[in-house]
Amino acid sequence: MNATRSPTGDRAERLAELSSIVERLVLVIKADYIPVWLRKPNVALDDDKPLDLIAAGSYRKVSRLIAALEGTPAS
Repeated sequence: MNATRSPTGDRAERLAELSSIVERLVLVIKADYIPVWLRKPNVALDDDKPLDLIAAGSYRKVSRLIAALEGTPAS
């Protein structure tokens, strides 16, 4: 029987950040486009892919871009 493990540390943090990003994206773009958006180089992110930035711990850069899409001030 295989034991299941939950992510911990940095992996758990990245997963929580990704979840937050997806929850916000659903409000501003079509849900079926979110996987594409996350993997596509984005000029507003210096042609980095949002998913790569999140994985590298740069959640706030992606969050600021989404805030602009939401029309809310970034923190």
